[in-house]
Amino acid sequence: MYIESLIPVKGHKKILSDIERLFTDPRSRKKDLIRLRELLFQLLIDIDVEPISSVYTVMFTIDNYNKISRTAKGLKKYSEKFLEKFDASEKEILILLRILRGLGYIEFFKIGNRRLISLTTLGALVKDFINKKEYRFLEVLVFPSLVFRTKARLVYGLYNSLGYDLRAWYQVLMRDLFEENLRGSERIAIEILHEIVLTAAGSSPNYYPESILFIKIFNGLTKSYGDLFKELFIAVNEYVRREWSEKMSTRFPYKVSTWGLLDTRSRLSIDEIEKQMKLKNLRPLIDQLKINFESIENQFLGLYEFPRAY
Repeated sequence: MYIESLIPVKGHKKILSDIERLFTDPRSRKKDLIRLRELLFQLLIDIDVEPISSVYTVMFTIDNYNKISRTAKGLKKYSEKFLEKFDASEKEILILLRILRGLGYIEFFKIGNRRLISLTTLGALVKDFINKKEYRFLEVLVFPSLVFRTKARLVYGLYNSLGYDLRAWYQVLMRDLFEENLRGSERIAIEILHEIVLTAAGSSPNYYPESILFIKIFNGLTKSYGDLFKELFIAVNEYVRREWSEKMSTRFPYKVSTWGLLDTRSRLSIDEIEKQMKLKNLRPLIDQLKINFESIENQFLGLYEFPRAY
């Protein structure tokens, strides 16, 4: 089971099966899945720690580390708090917290013997949005995460599953960087691989298992919505990332682009897709992702430098 790669839990096959179906069957009305969805939302809303500062970038400093140690709270304390409040098992709580971390909304840290939990900038933004609007459809948790951490992870998972040496393949592509035939998806592959090498993500033993979670989410939503989900995925990424991509293109000798380069045909707008998928009021959240894109992206890059508690 794919989810076991992310959360190795023995003896809880039913829980793991339900969690996996949470993403592969997001519109299911089965009571157990509805309960887990509600719990996933409620866990995020109830994490009342101060979010990690959004101002620091990829530079790791002791000051950043100390700030996190002051604002984060004990993971054990939160697990006990949730156990008292919700009708859930300890394993369910820990698995769902891991999923929130995999989605990029919380982070775990290990400082001395303490295991801490903290909200990310993205987590704080999404928490505020769902708390005010009281949205409870799973896509509201999934889409923001896909904008930021999916590209690199999907490609990383794909390349590893095919047995490719990631860094060697990156060097091959870089040598052909200025070739005229390097277009569209090839240029996007360069951007993605550069992101992976830049963050040293390939050296993280937990990077590949987390990639599996995103692949399952992407495949699950594609099965549920068909091409409309792919359209929304591309439209949101292009809309949110465009200004950042144009800025980045001045720093690298190639045109950094996003998913819009994959297909030049006329596309549906975000609003049109949202209407056809029967998802209401996603646009305000997407606009917030665009406004805060650079600080969120930089924070994810920076988080690779911090010791984690797995």
